[in-house]
Amino acid sequence: MNIFIGASKYKQSGIGLIELMISMLIGLFIMAGVVQMFSTTSQNAVVSAGASRIQENSRYVYTRIAEDIAQTGNLGCVSVSNADRGNAGTFMDNLLGLSSGSGQPYDFSSIVNGDQSATGTTDPAGLVAVGTDTFRIRYVNHLFRIDLADRLTGDSSSVFLDTTDPDYGRLTQFQIVALTNCNNGAIFMITNTPTASGEIQFDTAPVAPNGGINPGQFNARNIIQGARDLRVSDGSFELKSPTYLYGGTTGSSLYFIGTSAAAGSNTCALTSGLTSGPQYCALFRRHKGLNEELVEGVSNMEVYYGWTDTTGLLFYSRASGGVDWGRVDRLRVKMTFNSIENVRTTGNTISTTDGLIEREVERTFNLSNQL
Repeated sequence: MNIFIGASKYKQSGIGLIELMISMLIGLFIMAGVVQMFSTTSQNAVVSAGASRIQENSRYVYTRIAEDIAQTGNLGCVSVSNADRGNAGTFMDNLLGLSSGSGQPYDFSSIVNGDQSATGTTDPAGLVAVGTDTFRIRYVNHLFRIDLADRLTGDSSSVFLDTTDPDYGRLTQFQIVALTNCNNGAIFMITNTPTASGEIQFDTAPVAPNGGINPGQFNARNIIQGARDLRVSDGSFELKSPTYLYGGTTGSSLYFIGTSAAAGSNTCALTSGLTSGPQYCALFRRHKGLNEELVEGVSNMEVYYGWTDTTGLLFYSRASGGVDWGRVDRLRVKMTFNSIENVRTTGNTISTTDGLIEREVERTFNLSNQL
């Protein structure tokens, strides 16, 4: 018996073109939302990372500067806060000659100074970003104090110290020290190897050699030739007041903006270009002849020097504005920080709106040893 199975009552068919297009459109909407969410999340992460970098860098930089400034103007048992500071009758005599190194790092006739809107010749020449400011601070960090065995008498190019002091052995040739009776004094370089008798010399001929401490430094005068060295107002020697020699780390720190080591062949500049821009900038600290890169992403610096004049008026000025250097007792530093890597490019040319996150951070420092 033959059984015939007929066709199904219902016809089966595939997805039509209209349904397929609707499905694709819905899928595209979903995908666009996912892409948008991912892009927004990624951009927020970039912004957050850039802002965190700027905050961290600014905190580190200003903490580092504060450590140097805390010592600025420290000259032993006296500070530079004398009523005659900045005038011809200044109480602390700088016997040092100008260093053969650039920038006169140990010229203590001014404990703070700087340059405004650097050019290609600004110290250190060729390294400072054009248009940015620099500033230098100086100090004698009195890590130890040694009493004089004899008071100064007559013309001499040496003094004798107390050799029983345990710190006497820390003195070395070409070390810069401060000799003061806490009323006035002098800064000079030791020119001999301290002897067993306690004699240290400060001749004018020797020059500190390269490869050692304070290279190129020398004494321009000896201590007795100084018009005000350790003398009272009538010109006689102050024999009754104890006199001490302060030694330790003599410091000079120059802060400037330059091209970061990570920039490769590119150059730090305040405006963006094909091979230059603020993302290639960094803050440097020059100390003992070495340029130390502190942080990347510092693209500009402006420095304002503050002082109070004889009438009690407070002034702030940049370096070229007629600063009374001898009276400067505060420093206002404004820097521009950027996020470095968050740069958007168009082809091979960096846009003028390059996507860098930038923030200006300003801080004022009191020179406590000046107040």
